[in-house]
Amino acid sequence: RQREKANTQAAARAEDLAQHLEQVQAELQLTKQREKANSTAALRVEELTQQVERLDGELQLARQRERSAAAEAKRAQELQDELQLVAGQNDAGKKREKLFE
Repeated sequence: RQREKANTQAAARAEDLAQHLEQVQAELQLTKQREKANSTAALRVEELTQQVERLDGELQLARQRERSAAAEAKRAQELQDELQLVAGQNDAGKKREKLFE
């Protein structure tokens, strides 16, 4: 009788342990899935970070080119203004020459 009781208790304990093992295995599987998802997310973050850095570099270069183009346009306008002034002075000089002829 005691043996039956001990066997019944042992069987119940074995069943409890089996259920606990299943639960632990399920938690382990879930943890592995989360780790994989986190790893994938970390890789994606790294990829996006690199893209942002590359695009930032391109933006800085584009802004630098824009500043250079603006400086060149300003210099071209200054030269154009100077050319018009010199041309105007040249025309005035020619008119004076004609007056004195």
